[in-house]
Amino acid sequence: LLKQQIRCGRPAEMAAKGLAVEGEKCDITVCRAGTGSAQTFTLRAGGVLRIGRGVANEIVLDFEGVSVFHAEIYLRPRGIVDGVVTPQMLVVRDDS
Repeated sequence: LLKQQIRCGRPAEMAAKGLAVEGEKCDITVCRAGTGSAQTFTLRAGGVLRIGRGVANEIVLDFEGVSVFHAEIYLRPRGIVDGVVTPQMLVVRDDS
């Protein structure tokens, strides 16, 4: 089993919480149940983290039922679409 902790926010919000701030970013921590090991990934706005069985992924999950390229996590930056300001958004795309 996996547990994950995701912390996202705008720089001012993250600084108020005492978190490191360097542009818009999101820290994703993957904890492997049973082993106690944890790994933290920093996802910056416009970046992507790939998840799957294949070694080309940033997060490798060697479990039955997980495909070679299983999913991607994006941090979409704030922007303007049709004159409307859109918020920063964490997006998960299932590629399985």
